[in-house]
Amino acid sequence: MSGTATGGWSAAAWRGARVGLALGGGAALAWALLGARRDGYLGAGLLDLACHSASRRLAGARLHLSAATLALLGALLCGAAAKLRSRPLRHLLLALPLGAATAVAITGAWIARDEVTPDLPFAKALVLHGALAAAGAVAAFLASLLLARGGIARCVAAALPWLAGGAFALDDQPLGEAGAARGGDGKQSLVLVSLDTLRADRLGCYGGERDTTPHLDAFAATAIRFADVSAPFAFTLTSHATMMTGLDPAAHGATLLGEKIEQRLRPYRDVPTLAAALRDAGWATIGLVDTCLWMQPGWGLERGFMIWRNVPGGAARKREALATLLRDLRGRPAFLFFHCFDAHSDGKRLPYERDARDAGRYAGAPPAGFDGCDPAEATRCASALLRHWNDTAAPLPDALVRHLSDLYDEGIRSLDREMGDVVELLRTAGLLDRGVVAITSDHGEEFREHGRFMHDAQLFEESLRVPLLLRLPGGSSGGRVVGAPAGLVDLAPTLADALGTTLPPMQGRSLLAALATPDDELRPVFSGALPDEEAVKLGRFKLLRRGEQRQLFDLVADPRETKDVAAGHPDVVEALARHLDGRRAENAALAATRSRAGAPAPSAAEIRKMDAIGY
Repeated sequence: MSGTATGGWSAAAWRGARVGLALGGGAALAWALLGARRDGYLGAGLLDLACHSASRRLAGARLHLSAATLALLGALLCGAAAKLRSRPLRHLLLALPLGAATAVAITGAWIARDEVTPDLPFAKALVLHGALAAAGAVAAFLASLLLARGGIARCVAAALPWLAGGAFALDDQPLGEAGAARGGDGKQSLVLVSLDTLRADRLGCYGGERDTTPHLDAFAATAIRFADVSAPFAFTLTSHATMMTGLDPAAHGATLLGEKIEQRLRPYRDVPTLAAALRDAGWATIGLVDTCLWMQPGWGLERGFMIWRNVPGGAARKREALATLLRDLRGRPAFLFFHCFDAHSDGKRLPYERDARDAGRYAGAPPAGFDGCDPAEATRCASALLRHWNDTAAPLPDALVRHLSDLYDEGIRSLDREMGDVVELLRTAGLLDRGVVAITSDHGEEFREHGRFMHDAQLFEESLRVPLLLRLPGGSSGGRVVGAPAGLVDLAPTLADALGTTLPPMQGRSLLAALATPDDELRPVFSGALPDEEAVKLGRFKLLRRGEQRQLFDLVADPRETKDVAAGHPDVVEALARHLDGRRAENAALAATRSRAGAPAPSAAEIRKMDAIGY
């Protein structure tokens, strides 16, 4: 009797182990599939990335741990259930715990946000995990029926999910061995890095007096540096839309009707983009961007990208996401758009945050006990305080303004350190040798050079002048400096030229032609996105026009734009005004062919979040 009982327990435990092994292997595969979904790899044309993602995830201990744990649990449960006389109770004892364990194996957590469901609120996570547990219970019940008896065939069937996961894991490759940056069809990869709110004159390679950017300066030594590049407008959505379309704001549609968030318009829905052109030509187009409102899907910048991922946190988190992406790409030709918000004014305590290693590097002790908040209103801090000072034109000590500028420089130093790691990551992936890498910014930042803070729609150089560093494959033409004025409107045509591909007609022009054949012809550079407020640079002069008001600055004699010389150069004013009139007519003609899609209505929470950082 004892031997029969022992034999029955052993047979039941063996059956339960087979059931658990099948569920454990299947759970690991499901976990890898959910991970590929989170990465955005389940879309059309991304099957190879989905497979590489599964290989990467299953290469660790997760597959074997899931299979072994559920096999052991199944053996124990079936052994215990063997003593029950009721067959339904035996199945129930096996199915319910194994189902719950399978759900945990799939998601890596009980009822919490986790790696493969990071953005789910608690209620949705509860529903998802409950559904997975129910599915696991059904699978456990069916598996217990199918694998009820022994035999080689059933043993192999139980191990199939584990064996399939193992086959995926064998295909994993480290980043350094994951393929070249050039695909088999000869296409080169492109990486466009946008460092939000980085004004050019704070970089050492652009004449900055501090050692704020040693890593970017080292990159610049191997790249082409464009010395005088202007943003179309000091606003994230507008400027990035110009980067992606090669068009002025009035031509691509991302303009402003006023200062309120709901008065900021997204690009026309049918405007051609660099990402769409490269996608259609065979590149994988992927954006790793910040979570700020203007970068959210629906505001238009995501158009043409096969994957558009909003990565929370600073540059370090985005670098980690980039490392994973490069590993999964394995050299497939891609256009990677990498956007960081680190230099932007903050919404918490200090107006500009920085790494602890850089605290006090330039700023020193705050003047008059300044802690980032308004003494008269303790909840008004950081960017909200800067905006309040803009609205009230409050008189401030020069020492406090310098302190804020110093905090900004410390934040740039922290960002530069992260960029050093990003450049090294690109080097490891082979992109510096066999790809095109561009680093730029969407706009600068003001420190009361003209009475205001942040980047509040003024068209002065501190807001508009941005860096542009372009590294060609292998560092070709590295160290060259192009001094001719240019705009971010020229970026998309330049990048397409570097890749040897063509784009739809754009207002911008490729800046690479000047390397082979220097062009002494002066070309105007335009800025502006508000009604009746625009600027044009031509040679040494810059004209600002606000309605009927005109201001002319000589940028050579007066680079800080402190003296209006319009009265002394009426002919220059009229000539530049004609350029503005011509460009306005050109933009109107282009806009007339486009279709406007209304901007999505931002929620109250989104408005509060953007208001906290100065919008």
